[in-house]
Amino acid sequence: MDKIETIWKMRECSMQDVKELAYDLEIPISVAQVMITRGIDSVDKAEQFLDLKINKLHNPMTLPDAEIAIKRISKAIDTGEKIFVWGDYDVDGASSTSILARFLRNFTSNFFIFIPDRIQDGYGPNLKIFEDIASRGVKLIITVDCGTTSFEPIEYAKSKNIDVVVIDHHQSTETLPKANAIVNPNRFDETSNLTYLCAAGVAFLVLSGIVTRFREQDFFKKKNIQEPDLLSYLDLVALGTVCDVVPLQGLNRAFVFQGLKVLQKRNNLGIKTLSDVANINSKISTYHLGYVIGPKINAGGRIGKSNHGANLLLTEDPEIAFKISKELNQLNEKRKSIYI
Repeated sequence: MDKIETIWKMRECSMQDVKELAYDLEIPISVAQVMITRGIDSVDKAEQFLDLKINKLHNPMTLPDAEIAIKRISKAIDTGEKIFVWGDYDVDGASSTSILARFLRNFTSNFFIFIPDRIQDGYGPNLKIFEDIASRGVKLIITVDCGTTSFEPIEYAKSKNIDVVVIDHHQSTETLPKANAIVNPNRFDETSNLTYLCAAGVAFLVLSGIVTRFREQDFFKKKNIQEPDLLSYLDLVALGTVCDVVPLQGLNRAFVFQGLKVLQKRNNLGIKTLSDVANINSKISTYHLGYVIGPKINAGGRIGKSNHGANLLLTEDPEIAFKISKELNQLNEKRKSIYI
């Protein structure tokens, strides 16, 4: 069979515009040309595209209900209320659940997580499990990567005087459940430019808002608690972002760029162990996240071990990390054999 040659052809664009952008940004003409053909045709757009720093984080308060969510979660932490976190069974769900749980561990042990079984429980909160939760003294339910269309379970929770905060990114209908707060850049009434975020990214913004609120209240000093290092969670944000296949633009590019730096430190025991089991000996890249690590974590949620991903990302026990990693590796091989 004859070898097929691939011929790349650059889209046409104004070379005058290319030269002006290259001059303004002090970048090579070839780079400026690629940027303009991708629609990055102004200095403002280009600077945003090239800025991969997290210290210029988008203000979470611009998201509808973010301030309400931040205040309610902060109150639950401050008063020691029992918190229940419901996550989704995919990689973004596991990542956002573990981000939130790792954050809560800095302040309290009075919380627990739940990842539904894909077959038995279906997607998102369901009434049966919320009924069980209501009998366990829970005061606040936080759903991550789901909940935007969970009308009946949320209404039930409210009838039992349990507050609900939804942190999600899935498209809403033109009506919303009666939760205390629904922080979702893809709400029907959303006007921000953050529609590209996954749940892990939204969760990170909410947590940054909580930290800011606690700083303003001098909470950490008064409670004698070390302020959490939010940047250390960026490995999980990068994992959720890459594996949910959301656009790598704006904040997402910064999350992934900085998250890869955190990943190289291999501080998350679960990711480190799964990487070792997968024989990843080089620097972890987006390829490894999307095609090696992610599918193994996802395999748990797809064929029967729904909580394995979140538990792996949360554990600090080497034996548990190794056991789950081996099982996820086996489950992924099984998944491939049955074409799921």
